[in-house]
Amino acid sequence: PMTQPQESLTLRVGGVPEHFNSPWYIALGEGDFAARPYEVTWRDFPGGTGAMCKALEDDELDVAVLLADGVLRAITQGSPIRIIGTYVDSPLYWGIHVHADSPIEQPGELAGQTFAISRIGSGSHLMSYVEAHARGWLGEHTPEFEVVGGLEGAREALARGSAQGFLWERLMTRPLVDAGEWRQIGVRPSPWPAFLVAARQDVIQEHGEVLQELLTVVQRRCHEMKIARQRTIRYVEQRFGLPTADVAAWLDETRWRCAPAVSLGAMRDAVEMLHRVHIIEREPEIEELVATSICALADELPQALYDYRVGGVRDALARANRSFGPLDYEELNLLGEVERFYDYGTASCLEAVRLLGIRRGERVVEVGSRIGAASRFLNHHAGCKVTGIERVPALVAVARDLTRRCGMAQEVSFEVADITSASLPAEHFDHALALMVMLHVKDRAAAWQRCAGALRAGQCLLVEDLLLTRPLDEAQRMLVTSVLDAPNLVDQTAYERELAAAGFVDVRAQDLTDVWKVWSKEREAQFVQEREQHTRTHGAEIYESRRLFLRLMRDLFDIGQLRAVRFIARKPLPSLP
Repeated sequence: PMTQPQESLTLRVGGVPEHFNSPWYIALGEGDFAARPYEVTWRDFPGGTGAMCKALEDDELDVAVLLADGVLRAITQGSPIRIIGTYVDSPLYWGIHVHADSPIEQPGELAGQTFAISRIGSGSHLMSYVEAHARGWLGEHTPEFEVVGGLEGAREALARGSAQGFLWERLMTRPLVDAGEWRQIGVRPSPWPAFLVAARQDVIQEHGEVLQELLTVVQRRCHEMKIARQRTIRYVEQRFGLPTADVAAWLDETRWRCAPAVSLGAMRDAVEMLHRVHIIEREPEIEELVATSICALADELPQALYDYRVGGVRDALARANRSFGPLDYEELNLLGEVERFYDYGTASCLEAVRLLGIRRGERVVEVGSRIGAASRFLNHHAGCKVTGIERVPALVAVARDLTRRCGMAQEVSFEVADITSASLPAEHFDHALALMVMLHVKDRAAAWQRCAGALRAGQCLLVEDLLLTRPLDEAQRMLVTSVLDAPNLVDQTAYERELAAAGFVDVRAQDLTDVWKVWSKEREAQFVQEREQHTRTHGAEIYESRRLFLRLMRDLFDIGQLRAVRFIARKPLPSLP
């Protein structure tokens, strides 16, 4: 079980003294943790991931920002640490370096040579194997290594000729290359996310929610790295002495996540590669590596949806100079958080209050609460107590943070759970609500049963969802599954049958299609009109992904394939004896 934050808690965090960790430096320098019920200290580790893994094991650190390959190797070798999130999910670009006086001109000429590495198990060690494997000479010419401790040790080893090659993050070695001391003869991208966040298991068990909160605080600064582009470039070039053009290019290719979630596919690829190049002896299950109690596993990180919606709220707060400190709820609502997370936004929430007759002090459960926008709306407008159920820990972390800042944490709470298996108190809630979330659930039957069990007898469930008017063809089904993430769309008859099977009665349906059809066109047109702002905020990739989502919704409504429907279903009273 996870305990609440304690006044005396200090989290000791470590990372390499490099530009990637600028969000941590800024957060600490600007006092972002000052109002938190815990303290954060930072320690630079020039020795890299291997040194941080040892510090975690020796109880000198609680949390570390580590290279993915290094932390995976450490855990498979028995280190008492686990991954709690993704920090940077773009690859790390490793420069392949030789001394300026070296006769070696091409990376392939390093076959059979000695590589300088910071320590056994470090990124420089593991990436040397990856380079050898990628060049096809790993089996014939197994790399030799000289442990040098860090960048300064590598300079000495290459200068005296005891090592011929060295792989290190390419921008951090740029001053040596520009000075003519080294030559960079190639670049090798890591075949996995660059940086993960890990913590000791005892810290995870005792302070899991605090660790989620920690990532949320730094996540704001990560988001600002892209938004305040010129300020970021100035900061990095001044702090780390790097050329403006190089910093700008690095900023464009770097994707910060800083959230309690990891890509299942990326982890599997990394484990497979590490096993293939004999860095690890076996391929463990990913659940052995990740603290799944606080860190979500997904086939892929929900980048487009997550970045667009969470990023949009963060961006709106940043532009209003309200990234930190207490928030007035109305102020937050004016920034559009409800509209970003609910397809028909404020109108849907107001109708839910009216149709369900929600009153002050009543208990409401919201299924698929995202970052808590509707839950806070219901509490503010109806005075009810709300429990949000959300399966993505990263979203719950943001929900708790915004709710706390609005002073609503006593009446609005959030649980990390999948509604198909959530342990909800029996007959506890007066109302249940699910706004545009059930289309994403494969096993709706289990979800309806959980909702029915949690409702008091005689009380109602309100659902807004998308339905089919006719079956999808194969091409449409592939698009709907991949773009809308809606694997189980059905028609109205099948939907009502599902609710009845879970025990609900008096099912009423209100067709919203005409309104939603018009609105879907307006929403897509407005998004395209605001292309420059969205691209600047989220990047071209996120913009295009979101545009495809909106265009598909518009087109399916246009051809009459989709309907939007609001259902209200009642849990029956017990039969009289």
